[in-house]
Amino acid sequence: MNEIKIYNIIKFISNLNKFSVLLNKVYRRFFDKKGKLSKKENIEFLKNNVSDTEKFFLAIDENIWKESCNFAKKLKKESFNKFKNIQYDLGGGGAYDIIYFITRYSKPRNVLEGGVAAGYSSASFLEAINLNQIGHLYSSDFPYFRIKNGIDYIGILVPEHLKKYWSLLVDGDKKNLQAFNLIIKGGIDLIHYDSDKTYNGRKIFFKLIRNKISEKTTIIFDDIQDNSFFYDYINSNKIEKWRIFKFEGKFVGIIFSINFLQN
Repeated sequence: MNEIKIYNIIKFISNLNKFSVLLNKVYRRFFDKKGKLSKKENIEFLKNNVSDTEKFFLAIDENIWKESCNFAKKLKKESFNKFKNIQYDLGGGGAYDIIYFITRYSKPRNVLEGGVAAGYSSASFLEAINLNQIGHLYSSDFPYFRIKNGIDYIGILVPEHLKKYWSLLVDGDKKNLQAFNLIIKGGIDLIHYDSDKTYNGRKIFFKLIRNKISEKTTIIFDDIQDNSFFYDYINSNKIEKWRIFKFEGKFVGIIFSINFLQN
């Protein structure tokens, strides 16, 4: 494992852009901004406002929620079969049942994803887009640092036949989003944030795409228990249409578009 780390360090140093991204990640981890709530206050806020996931989405569309749950079971089974012969820990996925449901229900045209890893959320978006027969997924990521040839593992759960709906960039959020800003025509309908978990990492991401966000954008935030960015974001932007859910012991925050429940 130490040999792999040394190999990756040499490889990243040889690529100035990737090495710069890595240094910024390390810097933010040690000198991250503190949100308006302490960690304890933020957890209290989340616990006091969490909604029942099944009850909420069943009330919106029972058939699509059942379809979403079946898809989630299928994806978990496929991931188990794919990962059993891989020696590395590729991490878990986002709330893929919720991601699938929102995509199927709202039929977004432009979907932006920050953070891909093995591709749980990417596969969820793309399967729903395929069934909708409308939409395109733009994904931003950065190669696994602790894994040799880590780039090869990004999005490995995405089936080949779905990649026609997918644009993936792996040079870090700053460079990737600058490119996507030029490519994406119009606004972004759906965003999933599961990238840099630091407060400043989140802040930079949303600053880079602020001109693509409107009241017609639905935003899914993963791991909002890490800091109070979600709390600060909804309050500073005076957002009223939001919900908090639990997924595999963690918290997910969602800001719904103004027309989400009008489909």
